[in-house]
Amino acid sequence: MSLDREFFLDCFAKSLQSCRSFHNYSITDLAERSGIHRNSISAIENHKHDASSITCAMLCFALNIQQVELQKNGAIRLIPAPMQREQRELAKIPQHAYIMERIGNAICCKREAGGLSQEELAVSAGIHKNTLWSIERGLTVPINSHLFSIYYSLGVTLLKADNFDIVLQ
Repeated sequence: MSLDREFFLDCFAKSLQSCRSFHNYSITDLAERSGIHRNSISAIENHKHDASSITCAMLCFALNIQQVELQKNGAIRLIPAPMQREQRELAKIPQHAYIMERIGNAICCKREAGGLSQEELAVSAGIHKNTLWSIERGLTVPINSHLFSIYYSLGVTLLKADNFDIVLQ
């Protein structure tokens, strides 16, 4: 299933704003916690920018998002958890390579469990098979809409993350 990029960007933007409001963070607060420039966050929230998966992972980590629901119509919902006092300090975000390795491993495991080849999944997600190969090995940082297109093609309805231990259901 190929993802409607504009619809995805709109859903992600609204969900990100909702999570920021949940924690009563301004864009500046979120920028300080995540290490992402406030102009980038603003561009994402105004759906003018399809951020990299690393940027989105860093924002989700800073907002303590524990789950992401993926709906059949392409909508997503980020689900934050309340933060304990010690979590309110600046987020200590893992290295980019570690994040991409965890994401790639989760995609590979889900694909293999579903009996799909890389080529079948790549065609379904609307990306090149070499791109999927690189994502599964944590060698590239895809834009967020490509990553979610892969998730939808795998039939993922829930993404759970606990300190970047990622489970696709």
